[in-house]
Amino acid sequence: MKKYHQKDNKRQWTMSEFGDSLRPVGDFTEVDGYGYYDPVLLHESRHARLYRIKKAGKQFIIKTPINNDAFSIELLKREYDISLSLSHPNIASVFTYENTTPVGPGIIMEFVQGERLDDYLMRSPSLSSRKKIFSQLLDAVGYLHKSSVVHNDLKPSNILVTRVDGDLKLIDFGLSDNDAYYMLKTLGCTPAFASPELKTQSGVVDGRSDIYSIGILMKEIFGRKYSSVSEKCCQHNPDNRYADIDQLRNAWNNLQRRPKRLLMIVATIAVMVAIAIPSILYFSQRGMLALNEAKYSEAISKINEEKLQQKNIAQAVDSIINKIYLPFDSVLMSSTYRLSHLEIPNTFLSGTSDLVSKVINDGMSDELRAYASSYSENQKYVAHEKLKISLEKSRAQLLNTMLDRYKKELHKEYRLTMDSIAAAPDISSCSLMPYNFLSRQKEIFENVKKMTDDQNLYSEFYLIALDKYYNPYYNKIYNYFVSKK
Repeated sequence: MKKYHQKDNKRQWTMSEFGDSLRPVGDFTEVDGYGYYDPVLLHESRHARLYRIKKAGKQFIIKTPINNDAFSIELLKREYDISLSLSHPNIASVFTYENTTPVGPGIIMEFVQGERLDDYLMRSPSLSSRKKIFSQLLDAVGYLHKSSVVHNDLKPSNILVTRVDGDLKLIDFGLSDNDAYYMLKTLGCTPAFASPELKTQSGVVDGRSDIYSIGILMKEIFGRKYSSVSEKCCQHNPDNRYADIDQLRNAWNNLQRRPKRLLMIVATIAVMVAIAIPSILYFSQRGMLALNEAKYSEAISKINEEKLQQKNIAQAVDSIINKIYLPFDSVLMSSTYRLSHLEIPNTFLSGTSDLVSKVINDGMSDELRAYASSYSENQKYVAHEKLKISLEKSRAQLLNTMLDRYKKELHKEYRLTMDSIAAAPDISSCSLMPYNFLSRQKEIFENVKKMTDDQNLYSEFYLIALDKYYNPYYNKIYNYFVSKK
């Protein structure tokens, strides 16, 4: 068996592709064995851990169980058997199962350079980009169902969007089920995205359970757009949902093609009229011109009306955000930084969680609803970032104030100590003066410490003050004291 030795002088810290802070597992040097090295913990859930690991200079993901008992290992092998049978461009590839690695038994999988679906949507991607990943989601789940596999845990954190091509990758088959593993089936779920039958573990859990989850994801991706399709997906009774992915895709495609069909019908009628009754068109030319002008004016009027509605939505959103934002920003800019201020940006976000519902109404078109949702999310996070900047300014201002006060009081003590040493008749009469200076600076530290309730800020202040002011002053005092001998 190969052995791995942890390096003593190196610890690796970075950020995972899943948005969580990495924890250093340590750097491993391959001595004579596994072939895998440098494991870094990316994510830990209730049942499993994900590590980024290297082999022959390439990066992989390894999934290991939290507990290495027989049941957990059997479940991991079950996931491996299900995943290994799958081959699809929108499903993360599984390569092998290893009984022995630096982090224990695990599944070796493709390392996907991407971000979670919810993080991707926070950047307000274009409608065409969202349509692309949703179509790929249907491709991937449709492939699973045709392979007799039900995913059982479709949610944003199990869907990655690659950074290079913006393609979707489906991951995590730990809760999946197929016919071959019915007896080992362990139903689990994320309640916000799980179907009723999966949450209650009652009735038949089949592909329609995944369709329910897709309906929830569809609302996350498109908002109220295509609501007729997403609502049918989310019916409580599985019999009232789409029977399979093909039915769902057809319904979605038909909803997208509806405006194009209407234009084609209008164009066809116009051509038939032009061919069939040219004489009528000739004798009613003036009337038709007037009619066309009226239609043109009506179309322009509708466009202008929609632009006005969008402008009104934007003004309403900005007004609501400002009413919530300004009091928080005022606190940060006009009051001394406190530890409680750290919660202000997130408190602002929670206060704008139902922002969209305040600016839409039942009479709005799907396009206006989508615009309201997209604009609201964008403005909300712009304000959130501004609050974070104001928070940093407030914190930096207090840090500078603490340093200035410390510097002034310490300089005063420094001058008194130097003058006392200079006035002392001999070395014995001033032997305690450097230590008195040390004692006095500790008192100054304690007084300045009362200016903040943020221990992290005080620690930052302490290190700067010690290095920048105290150490130079003390060295000068000590050297001057020694020169008196």
